Amino acid sequence: QPEVQRLMGVFINTLVMRTNLSGNPTFRELLGRVREVTIEATAHQDIPFEYLVKELQPNREMGQNPLFQVLLMLEPAVSALPSGWTLTHMEVDTETSKFDLSLILEDRPEGLLAHFEYSTDLFDAATIERMVGHWQTLLEGIAANPEQRLSELLLLTEAERQQVLVEWNATQTPYPNDLCVCLLYTSDAADDLTR
Repeated sequence: QPEVQRLMGVFINTLVMRTNLSGNPTFRELLGRVREVTIEATAHQDIPFEYLVKELQPNREMGQNPLFQVLLMLEPAVSALPSGWTLTHMEVDTETSKFDLSLILEDRPEGLLAHFEYSTDLFDAATIERMVGHWQTLLEGIAANPEQRLSELLLLTEAERQQVLVEWNATQTPYPNDLCVCLLYTSDAADDLTR
């Protein structure tokens, strides 16, 4: 919020949002839906998250957030600092994740910096690496044509498409042209093929 931008400290207010994906909208239509949900959620952002949990009384499980498991966080660009002040970004590895999966985006002068934080009980590094590739492929498709329907957007990287569509489907097996198909299923023909 603008009134706290010049203050130092942690000012995080988590907003729980759900988006309707029904009807296979285009990305642009989905963006409109997300915008409406975001405007509605921010209109009530002064309600503390803890109060929301208390009022809704969702089923609670140890080690799991009561309302959501996936977090998208956009850290705004740092405003200009007073003369003599500098800001240095430091990566701190806490070796723990508060949510099943978090995507943290930092708005920096050189562009958005993104990193994933995840529960190692649920994901391994290879899965997250594939997820990063899927996210990049998805973003490239959206940038190329935001009028595509969600079902038309690609997730698989080019290497994964090659593997799934070509390599895993390379099931041709040579067999003798002079044998009848029914003979290929008899044990004698099978023995002949293995010699």
